[in-house]
Amino acid sequence: MDYMDELISDLGYMPDSAWAWHNFKRSVEALIVRYHCRDVLEVGGGRSPLFTAEDVARLGIRYSLNDIDPEELSRGPAYVATTCFDIAGENVPFHKRFDLVFSRMVFEHLTDTRIAYRNILELLRDGGVAIAFYPTLYSPPFVINKLLPERAATAVIRFFFPFRNNDQVPKIPAYYSWCFGDRKRMPGMLKGLGYRDVLILPFYGHTYFQGLPVVRTLDRWLSDAALRHDCRLLSSYAYSIVRK
Repeated sequence: MDYMDELISDLGYMPDSAWAWHNFKRSVEALIVRYHCRDVLEVGGGRSPLFTAEDVARLGIRYSLNDIDPEELSRGPAYVATTCFDIAGENVPFHKRFDLVFSRMVFEHLTDTRIAYRNILELLRDGGVAIAFYPTLYSPPFVINKLLPERAATAVIRFFFPFRNNDQVPKIPAYYSWCFGDRKRMPGMLKGLGYRDVLILPFYGHTYFQGLPVVRTLDRWLSDAALRHDCRLLSSYAYSIVRK
């Protein structure tokens, strides 16, 4: 079993999107344990960090939370350190500070995710690891979201998911820069930035068409066919796992 196979085995990976949502926290924990991480940064965590105070104590980590919006950070709990900067900005305030950097549903909102990956490389210590969870093109709901004007996309999202409001889960413009689940392009781009190990894990299926029975059936057929034939251009989500 090679390195990548061992990592996939550690995670217990399954290509279903429900698995991705339910197991992201466990996957981050598995990386913390595998690579003996102590300094951990969550990018774009804002008001809702992934780990609780009990998790931090159990894992024995120093946990920091990043966001571009100071108001979002101010809503976060007191047990986590906060740092306000743009992960896709021209400069980051730390150099080789963290053993692990992770994000969930952040990269699709960046206009240039290449810069974010470059900055994470700067934030990581040698041997450090990063994991990102993001939606992928060319899954139909994300293609629609990308093509629609923002006001129309917001109205559609709030119709199907009323909790997507400013007080609960805000709707943020999405650009889907470098948000792919393919086998060759993403690893090539990431290794081109300087990462030595790259693993892209695609996931299939989503819940966006639940209120549209005919569309839901057609989309599920398309997703199932993409899974059977490993057509990653039609994956719905992915984990990117990179190591410096």
